[in-house]
Amino acid sequence: MRNLFSEFKQNVAELSDTISGNNYLLGVSGGVDSIVLFEMFLRLKEEFFFEFSVASIDHSLRDQSIQEVNYLRELCAKNNISFYTTKWEEAEQKMSGTSENSARKFRYEFFQQVMKENDIKNLVLAHHADDQTETVLMKLIRGGNIREVQAMTAKRDFSGINLLRPMLEFSKSEIIDYALDKKLDYFEDETNKTDFTLRNRLRNHVIPQMKEENPQVLSHFTDFTNQLQTANKVLERYYNPIFLNDFSSDLLSGTLRSLKELPISENILFWNIYKSKRQLFKLNDKQIKQISYAIKSEKPNMEIYLDDGLLFIKNHDRFTIEAKQVDSVFYNELPMNKKITLDNGQTAVLNDKIKNSNSIQVTAEKIPQKIVIRNRRNGDTLELSENHHQKLKKRMIDLKLSKKQKENALILTFDDKIVWVDGIYNIANYQKDKKYSFYLQIRGDVDETK
Repeated sequence: MRNLFSEFKQNVAELSDTISGNNYLLGVSGGVDSIVLFEMFLRLKEEFFFEFSVASIDHSLRDQSIQEVNYLRELCAKNNISFYTTKWEEAEQKMSGTSENSARKFRYEFFQQVMKENDIKNLVLAHHADDQTETVLMKLIRGGNIREVQAMTAKRDFSGINLLRPMLEFSKSEIIDYALDKKLDYFEDETNKTDFTLRNRLRNHVIPQMKEENPQVLSHFTDFTNQLQTANKVLERYYNPIFLNDFSSDLLSGTLRSLKELPISENILFWNIYKSKRQLFKLNDKQIKQISYAIKSEKPNMEIYLDDGLLFIKNHDRFTIEAKQVDSVFYNELPMNKKITLDNGQTAVLNDKIKNSNSIQVTAEKIPQKIVIRNRRNGDTLELSENHHQKLKKRMIDLKLSKKQKENALILTFDDKIVWVDGIYNIANYQKDKKYSFYLQIRGDVDETK
């Protein structure tokens, strides 16, 4: 039979580097797991010089919860242990909901508050191997993402403090046997026997059947999660050169050259790690696959719609992740020889006689009746010579213009025919025998607020 306390003592020593002189906050409910955690820490305190405190939350979701808090208060007073508690009030529950995630958030915020006020560096929780198996199964059911099927770790940084789980490799049955052997009093949460939550359904039906199939299933899950954590660390090191060399500091733009060399399967792994680097945006499995295929595609320009109104934009060997802009349509009729202010904040004037060094010459076969400055439209076509035309879209692609450059390009039309596109096209370069010449002046910076 395993000596749980001996293993526990070794685990605490390894996770907190040293026991003597340290301080700990134990998250304790009245359940068997946390009562065993409390008892083991009492035994450690007799052997080593250190301090620990207890924090407990009355979630107000069960009639029994106030009894548990009162029991813990008395237990801590009896053993001269500092005790902190709070209540999850009904008003707060109405605001956040009473889901498992909402309860966890409230609980952890209280732990942080107690630790900050009392300068405590180590938070200790009683999660065990059954909890670990439930967690991994829940994440697998909800998605197959290798980064999201992350198991609980025995130690992790928690907002600048250490979160320790020294019982993570103990099974629930071993913990119960220990409590019975030590004649410990604990409460049983009757709601755990219901099938209301996915965790309870796994706990009450799936995991018991798995244990019947193989009594060692929990240790296999422990081995699997340990290997998964190691594999993710190896992947981080493998992909780090790309993050360091190819990406901007905010991770929202960069070059795709290195990623183009990787197969699609490795690109998918990369983007799963990438999205966890910064919680600036969301990427689901479908979007990750779309991005990976876009990178490997021969098409030079592609866009992938992400959540929260964001776009992944591929422009040849570069990418950006930016807010999707509402299609800006501006349309300005331009009277001859009269200066106007365009929708984008610039000024424009078209003269039929005045010419200076800032003028752009355009030509026409006749005096236009309708002169317009606008932005790009689908189907815009450029006239090159008699019976020869080119799509404006293709011209922009050939010039490797960015999405923003395409959207901001000014277009001058005479009677709905394109005669000039800023920096891209001028009909005067292709048809020099036109009868009439006109001189366009545009001044001022683009008003980005328009």
